[in-house]
Amino acid sequence: MKYPDLVVEREGWCLTIISRDNEEVLFANFPSSTAARAIKSQDTALVLVAKEYIRYGLMFSELAKEVDLHRAGELWKKNPNLFVVTGKRFK
Repeated sequence: MKYPDLVVEREGWCLTIISRDNEEVLFANFPSSTAARAIKSQDTALVLVAKEYIRYGLMFSELAKEVDLHRAGELWKKNPNLFVVTGKRFK
């Protein structure tokens, strides 16, 4: 299973982020069970958050290729500082 598939399985949707020229950002989701939603902003703080989130996603994808996706995913479960609040227990 690929990383985006894990997110969809856990959350029910996957966040889509588009950043343009360090000036503007679009956050969107396209869940299968409800209408799509999006927010567009030129707020510099949100643009920075988007850029860092994208960099993090790219880095995690590369890490998962190097150390095995399952092992990389175990980091979430074993490290209390990386705990994801979902309302569900980990499998």
